[in-house]
Amino acid sequence: MIVAKDIAQQVGVSRQAVMSVLNGTRIGCVSPEKRTRILQIARENHYQPNFAARTLSSGRSRTIGLLMPWIDTVGVSPTFGRLLQCLVDALERQGYVLSLQPVPNESSGVISEGVTRILQAGRMDGFIARCSFLGQSAVEIVNRFKIPAVSFAMTSDAIQSVPGITSVRIDSKEALRRLADWLSSLGRCAAMLFPVQSEDPGNYFRTRSDFTIVDAERDEFLPYDSAAVAMHTMHTRWSELCRYRVWFTRNDRMAYGISQAARAHGLTPGKDFLVAGFDDLECDFKHPFFTTVHPPLEQMAEQCVKQLLERIRNPELPPTETVLHSDIIYRDSTGPRPA
Repeated sequence: MIVAKDIAQQVGVSRQAVMSVLNGTRIGCVSPEKRTRILQIARENHYQPNFAARTLSSGRSRTIGLLMPWIDTVGVSPTFGRLLQCLVDALERQGYVLSLQPVPNESSGVISEGVTRILQAGRMDGFIARCSFLGQSAVEIVNRFKIPAVSFAMTSDAIQSVPGITSVRIDSKEALRRLADWLSSLGRCAAMLFPVQSEDPGNYFRTRSDFTIVDAERDEFLPYDSAAVAMHTMHTRWSELCRYRVWFTRNDRMAYGISQAARAHGLTPGKDFLVAGFDDLECDFKHPFFTTVHPPLEQMAEQCVKQLLERIRNPELPPTETVLHSDIIYRDSTGPRPA
């Protein structure tokens, strides 16, 4: 296993210079050529820092906590799962690791206890939490003890930011408006949503007179999977719903479900049957199909990490709010793209 001393000997610099480059500090301590060479050797030899030594020398754990009130359901949402991966990747690039910190439920008192526990244990340099899980008591603890913290909001969260704590959120309203306007120009429209959830971004379509709203119906024998629920709804109500050629669905799994139902009735998605979704679950697929609203999860993770590390370096920084905007990805599921 290669260590910093080995890299220093190969490049012809001091061990301290190598550590500065690998830790991202004192950027100008070596020439750009030597910095590139240090990073190349570290990457080729799968260099891993000694976290115990780093903790002793810096007084930091290089660990960031993520409060998880519902850790047992973390795998239910593929969108949230992707955000978790983005956070892990963004922290790793900065030499940090992410540690899930489960708490029993979402009550403000339990969340506050979780924040206090992280503070008292001293095992985290800071933490990230979802806005909707942070009550005022938790924010007071953060501010009283100057705990480096950043909150984020998913598009479906009722609370998008919490006063007194730095937050990062995604705004999808303009993308939804543009998508709705375009879909409306293509034919008779419907929108399949979940039964009313006040902060569901798809509820924008409930305000549109040019869209018929279809609430997805779940059969008790079906797993709570959006594709299965959407397919079941279409099959059981096909004689009523087949007159709609253009669809918006609350997520891309629902888009897949109703597309499969359309295929079963002899229609071709993208030609006879047009459908758009939300969340861009196919972004990493080789051949993505569904037109969708793309929330910038990678940028949100990068911003969360950037804001948090700034507060670790300077706990006196005032809270800020960062707003990112979703965009539309046009694909074959809605036919030819707009000019």
